[in-house]
Amino acid sequence: MGTTFVAKVFVAEPRPASLAAAEQTPAWQSRSPAWLVSLLLHMLLVVVLGYRVAPPHKGTATRQQTQLLASLETAQQDSQPFADAAEDATEVASAPAMALASGGPASVQDAFDEAPLDASSALPSSEPVSLPAGEGLGAATGTAGMTQGGSGRPGNVGGMARTSVYGVVGEGQTFVYVFDRSGSMGGGGDSPLAAAKAQLLASLEDLGPTHRFQIIFYNQDPTIMKIPPGGASLAFANEQNKLIARQFVASITATGGTEHESALTLALKLRPDVVFFLTDADEPAMTPVQLARIARLNGGRTSIHTIEFGVGPPARRHNFLRQLAQDNAGQYVYVDVTRANAVR
Repeated sequence: MGTTFVAKVFVAEPRPASLAAAEQTPAWQSRSPAWLVSLLLHMLLVVVLGYRVAPPHKGTATRQQTQLLASLETAQQDSQPFADAAEDATEVASAPAMALASGGPASVQDAFDEAPLDASSALPSSEPVSLPAGEGLGAATGTAGMTQGGSGRPGNVGGMARTSVYGVVGEGQTFVYVFDRSGSMGGGGDSPLAAAKAQLLASLEDLGPTHRFQIIFYNQDPTIMKIPPGGASLAFANEQNKLIARQFVASITATGGTEHESALTLALKLRPDVVFFLTDADEPAMTPVQLARIARLNGGRTSIHTIEFGVGPPARRHNFLRQLAQDNAGQYVYVDVTRANAVR
């Protein structure tokens, strides 16, 4: 019995293309919805675009910074001429002071030629002019009769006035008359006080309207003339103020005690060029301590001329009035009130 073999040939049938593509698609993709895939793709595109676009922005910022730095450098260069001009102006303004410090006349002149002219420097100063120290006791020391005062030569040199009281001559622009009015200066119509008043008013006539003056009569207290609007300050010697001065002088009477220092202190605080100080030197005399205070307050600025009233020849060779004049660049004179021409 023979054996029969049957061979079965299996022929593979081709698969449909759709089925093959499905088998090749990954499992995660096959399970993901289409919108998720689209979202991922768009996000990837945004990242790529962002990376490619960023460098131009960075380059733009760099170019802007470069332009800004160039602008700043240009502005600094443009401002340099102004800084140089300011520095040059400072050097020109400081040149006069440097020239004065170096003591070079030529450089001082050159520096001031470059500097602008201040018109106010051409105007007269309202401050009193400080005069050189006088001759001390000088030629005016001695005795005199009670004759009419005044030099009759106002405003001699450089706008300064030259006037006198009992032969003691003072020069300057500002004058203060400090006259004793204590009881010992009184008497009848020809009293020492009346004669002193006449000398004072005659001296005022030597002053011009650009000069200034003040009047102080004193006993135990000083009494100062007050002229509006300046009150008790120095007054210009114009006709109106001279009229007020004559009225003030006429109102003064002899009375009371004597205190010299307070009147002199008040006069020196006005900082005049000249003080005419007249007294009969009655007690109490000024002490050395008081004289030293007056000299210290004055500081050599004001010439203090002293006029001493007395009866007969001077009995003392040296007293506080001589010392006061000597300490303050002034002159001293003694007046004998008993002489025939004593009172005018």
